[in-house]
Amino acid sequence: MSKKINKVIEGSGFLAKKFGKYSTFLKKKNVIIYAAGVSNSLSTNKLLFKKELNRFENFCKSNKKKLIYISTTSIHDNSRNKSKYIKNKIKIEKIIKKKVKNYLIIRLPEIVGNSKNLDLNFSQTTSLDANFTNINNLISEGDASLNGNLTTLGDQTYKANASLAGNVILQGESLLFSNGVDGANHSLGLNFSKATALNGAFEDIDFLTSGGDVSLNGTIRTNESQTYNANVSLSGNTTLEGSALSVASGVDGGGKNLD
Repeated sequence: MSKKINKVIEGSGFLAKKFGKYSTFLKKKNVIIYAAGVSNSLSTNKLLFKKELNRFENFCKSNKKKLIYISTTSIHDNSRNKSKYIKNKIKIEKIIKKKVKNYLIIRLPEIVGNSKNLDLNFSQTTSLDANFTNINNLISEGDASLNGNLTTLGDQTYKANASLAGNVILQGESLLFSNGVDGANHSLGLNFSKATALNGAFEDIDFLTSGGDVSLNGTIRTNESQTYNANVSLSGNTTLEGSALSVASGVDGGGKNLD
C-alpha cells in the first residue's frame, strides 16, 4: 500500500529550498511542488536517470495533491534532443499527462551555475536577474532583458540587444556589450575587475556608473550623470551625453573622436 504524501515540496536542492518559504501557502492550497531530480544537466549516468524515473513513478502512486512539476525550457532546444537529461524530463512530462489529473508543468531555464559557464541562445528576449547565481562565464547570444544585481565569477558577454527592466548592477571579471543598451529610464552600475567594453548605442539610461577600466565605442546618453571611476579608453568614435560627467583617470583617445 502506498504511503500518503504529507510534505508540500519534493526535493532538497537549490530550487526546492527556494520554494520552502511558501510551504504554508502550498499546504493551504493542497499543492505539492516536485523539484527533485538529477541536478547536473550534462550527466550521462543511466543509473541516475533510471533512479529518477522510478522515484517519480512511486511519487505518483502516493500523491493526491495538485502537482507542480519543475521542468526545463531546453526540451524545445533541438541541439540538445539527444541529452539524457532532456529525454528524462520529456518522459516525466508524459507520465504526468497520462497519470496525474491535476497538474501544472513549469519549464524554467537552467539557472544555477555551480561555477560552470552558461551560454543562452533564444529567438525571443531572455530575462536575466539575480536568480542567475554562481555562474562562471555568461554569454547571451540573443536579446537580453536585465534586472537587479547580476554577478558572475568570470565574464559577461551580451552579443545582441540589451535592455534594462529595472535598476541593474553587473559584476564580474570583464564585460562586453556588443550592441548597446536600452535603459528605459533605469540606472546601470558596472563593476568589473578587468576591461569593460561598451559598444553601440546606450540610450535612456538614468545614472551610469563604471567602477573598473572601460573601453567606449558609440553613443552613450544618460538622463543624469555618467561616472567613470577608473581608466577610460576609446575603441571607436564616441559621443557622451547627459547632465554631468566624471572621469577619474582621464581618457586614452587612441586617435578616435570624443564628442
